[in-house]
Amino acid sequence: MEAECEMCGGNIAVPEDVIQGEILACPDCGLDFEIQSLTSGHISLRPAEAIKEDWGE
Repeated sequence: MEAECEMCGGNIAVPEDVIQGEILACPDCGLDFEIQSLTSGHISLRPAEAIKEDWGE
């Protein structure tokens, strides 16, 4: 399966055993996407949130 990158339009290869919440990266622009939902034959992606360090705060 493949999904289209929202940023550059590149093709993102999606493994058959992918699960909701998994992070995939676009091979063209490097943007990370999170699998938002999986339905029969349709995958919904959203840009993954960057993890910020709290430096012990």
